[in-house]
Amino acid sequence: MLSQNTLVRHRKAIEKLYDSVCTVITSVEITDENGVTNFQDVMLYENQPCRISQSNVTAANNNYVVSEIDKVIDLYIAPELDIPAGSRIVATFNDIATEYKASGVPARYATYQKIRLEYVGRWA
Repeated sequence: MLSQNTLVRHRKAIEKLYDSVCTVITSVEITDENGVTNFQDVMLYENQPCRISQSNVTAANNNYVVSEIDKVIDLYIAPELDIPAGSRIVATFNDIATEYKASGVPARYATYQKIRLEYVGRWA
């Protein structure tokens, strides 16, 4: 087990790699006075420092021919934030905002959490 001092140093080193900020939006279920259930977007976090990591993964078919190329996108962010699966993430890097969807439960570590994302769209 690492000491608290070591964890703080590791976290500071990881956070120096953060080059983006993100906003986390989730949908909550709202029931109106008539009993009708609707969903409303609620901003959970705004301007949180983060890092987006992208890599390509190829899948070969039975003939060893690459038939599919998929992009794997991961969000690295502070571990104390509670980001539910299915949340919308709007990450801004160099004044370009890109929207993602949190596709799964975060992998939490002592100094950061990693969340797999799905690409939704981009705008400037």
